[in-house]
Amino acid sequence: MNWIKRLFSKKNRGTDKAHTELGTIEAGIVNEMIRIKPLVVKILNEYPKTKDDDNLLLTIFWEKQVKFELKSYNQFAYLLTNKWLSTPETITRTRRKLQEEHPSLRGELYEKRKNAEKEVSRQISMDFD
Repeated sequence: MNWIKRLFSKKNRGTDKAHTELGTIEAGIVNEMIRIKPLVVKILNEYPKTKDDDNLLLTIFWEKQVKFELKSYNQFAYLLTNKWLSTPETITRTRRKLQEEHPSLRGELYEKRKNAEKEVSRQISMDFD
């Protein structure tokens, strides 16, 4: 989220309309994260493998969110594209934020991911210096 704020800061802002739209989008993302947070916590606790496997987390999340059996891929695609389902980005972002704030929700790969993140950031910064 901070990179979005920096992108549309007063220094970089082209119009007030763009800034207002950003605020609306950001508020919507945050509200959605708050809304889905209890379900993500429940899934991480009930299904420990989801702490390290986003595909499994997404599958279980959508299964619980829909509350009925999906009959086809087309049905799933319709629900996702018409915003009846939470986006993968919002679900996984919520998981990352929860794991950052609550060590009990971290999986076995959390520290490895954090270390790899630092290394990738270092390599990227070297490429642009």
